[in-house]
This record gives sequence, C-alpha cells and structure tokens, in this order.
Amino acid sequence: LASFGVIGGALLISWTGVTAVDPVVTILISILVAWSSWGLVRESSDVLMNTAPRGVEADTVAQAIINIDGIVDVHDVHVWSIDGNHIAASLHVRVPQERIHEGPEIVARLKPLLHERFNIEHATIEIECDDCAMPGC
Repeated sequence: LASFGVIGGALLISWTGVTAVDPVVTILISILVAWSSWGLVRESSDVLMNTAPRGVEADTVAQAIINIDGIVDVHDVHVWSIDGNHIAASLHVRVPQERIHEGPEIVARLKPLLHERFNIEHATIEIECDDCAMPGC
C-alpha cells in the first residue's frame, strides 16, 4: 500500500503540478506504518513485561485448580507469555499434611488441566503442606 501511495502521489504531482500531495502521502504512509505495527509493539511489550496473555487470568486459573479434590489453597499464581505464542505459569498449591505424599500425582493431574483449559504449556507447581510450619515440607 505504501508503494502504491508513493506511485500515486508521484503521478498526481506530475499531472497536476501540486507538490502539496507529497507531504499528504507521506503522512498517510506514516499512519499506515504506525497502525500496522501497533499489534507487534503491543505483543512485544507484553512478552518483555511478562504480562498475562489476553484471556488467561490468574484468578480464573486458581479457581479451576481449587476445585480439585485434595487441594486446600492455591496462591502466588503467575501467568505469562514466553514468546507471544507459548504460555507459562507458576503457582503454589497447598494440600493437607496427610496428602503431601500425593504431590507428584497432584502435579500430574494439574499440568494436563492447565494445558487443556488455558493452553499453558509449561507450569511450575510447588506443593505445600496445609499444616506444616514451613512451605514445601
């Protein structure tokens, strides 16, 4: 489109002799470039700032996890885009002390859920005891 604008502007100037067409075409091309690059700039800044991808809210992710049997609490949920296409998450899951040995099974259930419901491809899940003095016992 920019090339057509330049050619069209040059033809208009040659036919009419009105050189004011040149800055008008330049401004229109500048607007076109700014408009077409806005999505790329927004997506790049989202990746650099580690913002949550559109449509994936940390609270929604936590709510989906808290409904799973054996989970008492979900906190410190962070969701971000790695490169604009791949989504990652990290979160802490609290379970009762008597179920801490089920940690690997809980993680194995959570990762497919996160992938299927939220397209989260990489999740780091920390299991914590509900009754333990120190997290992650």
